[in-house]
Amino acid sequence: MVEREVVRTTTTGVNAAATAQCNPGEVVTGGGWVFVSGSITNFLNFGDWPVKADGKDAASGDTPHGSRVAIFNASGQTATWRVYVLCASP
Repeated sequence: MVEREVVRTTTTGVNAAATAQCNPGEVVTGGGWVFVSGSITNFLNFGDWPVKADGKDAASGDTPHGSRVAIFNASGQTATWRVYVLCASP
């Protein structure tokens, strides 16, 4: 199993989103996000969800290829966060 990740640094007052994708031929086994640094107070997560290879939201019956996270940073500080996806080769 391999973890793919994308790290983002976001200034206060900004909406942001990031997607971590598996490589072609790999399958998603899990994913999510973690706060890395800054102030977690008023750092709002709007959700994390699976996405297809084209980056669009995965619907029922679709094969997910990555994980996407959306946030709003109202903390008053610059914050760093990481979105990750766990991938496996079949």
